[in-house]
Amino acid sequence: MGKRRQPRIVVVGAGFGGLWAVRTLAFEPVEVLLVDRRNHHTFFPLLYQVAAAEIEPEAIAFPIRGLLRRFPNVGFEMAEVQGIDLTARRLETDGPPIDYDFLILAPGSLAHTFGVPGVAEHAFFLKDLDQAVAAQPHPVGFRAGGPGAGSAPPAASADLRDRGRRPHRRGVRGSPR
Repeated sequence: MGKRRQPRIVVVGAGFGGLWAVRTLAFEPVEVLLVDRRNHHTFFPLLYQVAAAEIEPEAIAFPIRGLLRRFPNVGFEMAEVQGIDLTARRLETDGPPIDYDFLILAPGSLAHTFGVPGVAEHAFFLKDLDQAVAAQPHPVGFRAGGPGAGSAPPAASADLRDRGRRPHRRGVRGSPR
């Protein structure tokens, strides 16, 4: 009699939900495959600190393979899911299709403007590491033509544009040290 194949569980998304699902299944008699379009997990509670240039992006981005290293039955595939064929139990990705027996979807969320006019064009969204890094050189008051434009003294904003760098930032505490 042949050896029976373990069920394959595919988890889409390497955020908190996806990683929690993988951790829960890590030592069960199943094959687990984590699929995400990025090769790192971002610790979102500190994303605002990257946007404020208080910490480096590397401080909150962790390689997924490193997080999964101690789990013997878990693999990782860097791919973007394009669709799901429920009948064939297959994920369509930007690479080869991925077959599954069971599927867990934990892809995260998207920014929503709730239909407020102008929000999509003028707001700084903070949903991923790329957006946090992009927001760094644009503190309110120093972005020409964007949110807060004109609230900084003209000489200061012109000086910063001419030098091509960000203003120096310093942490502010509520009590003296």
